[in-house]
Amino acid sequence: MNKQRLMPAPEHLVVYGRDSCGHTSLLRSLLDDAEIDYTYANIDKGFIELEMWIKLGWLSGDTVSAKLPVIEYQNNIMERPLVGDLLAQMTKKISIKPKSL
Repeated sequence: MNKQRLMPAPEHLVVYGRDSCGHTSLLRSLLDDAEIDYTYANIDKGFIELEMWIKLGWLSGDTVSAKLPVIEYQNNIMERPLVGDLLAQMTKKISIKPKSL
């Protein structure tokens, strides 16, 4: 059992996907390049796919398909988010205000 995957801290990123999925591979590569820590959950292994569907609300009948990768971050579930939007959400921009003289 992976606690970071099952009960992630709000600031921890979990990526659900398949090794054979190009979108998943691209996102993981970009996260690695940006040195962003995340937990990869391969839905082809064990009960991880069911875990993903539970988080998506599949058991309540709210969804019948998912666009990979599925991301869990800050208690939100996102299907195939735009990389720029995800990175912007994860990194805080610092604004510097000039001091008045």
